[in-house]
Amino acid sequence: MKKTLIFSLILSLLLSAAGCSLLNPAPKDFDVADYNMVITADEGFKEDTGGDWSLQITNYKSYISVMPFTYEELGDITPEEIYSLQNEDIFTRREDAKVLEEETKKTENGKTIIRKVFSAVLDGEESYYVCYLVDIPESEICAWVLCSTLPEYYDSIKEKSDTIVASLDVKE
Repeated sequence: MKKTLIFSLILSLLLSAAGCSLLNPAPKDFDVADYNMVITADEGFKEDTGGDWSLQITNYKSYISVMPFTYEELGDITPEEIYSLQNEDIFTRREDAKVLEEETKKTENGKTIIRKVFSAVLDGEESYYVCYLVDIPESEICAWVLCSTLPEYYDSIKEKSDTIVASLDVKE
């Protein structure tokens, strides 16, 4: 009887610990190719090697794609101008683009993050696109980041994508 009780307690503790790790997956760092940058996402995300991005990760409900630029690469273009140009470029290749959430801008931890949400149709399917600029002036580097998802997933990934994008930083 005593052994059964001890076994039950141990099993309960193990299951509780497993449940906690399933509910709060451990964070995982992803390197942004050639830019000495890193972005952190929960372990539900995996790198997707498709596309022309320096880094693209997915959890199969959303894709987060990173395109960094050094200030030197930008030349006379400001980070905010590259953000506008990238947004314009992507929506010229999609139909029926609409602004869903107006642009917001915040500065914290030495980074400025601009965010705007669009919907658009590509190949007959509507998607939501969250366009970000992450500008890190001290490092003279910025990144245009695109999070794309289907409308039915947007509410469930909104905060998570903001957190992931805010984690983008230059490695020490």
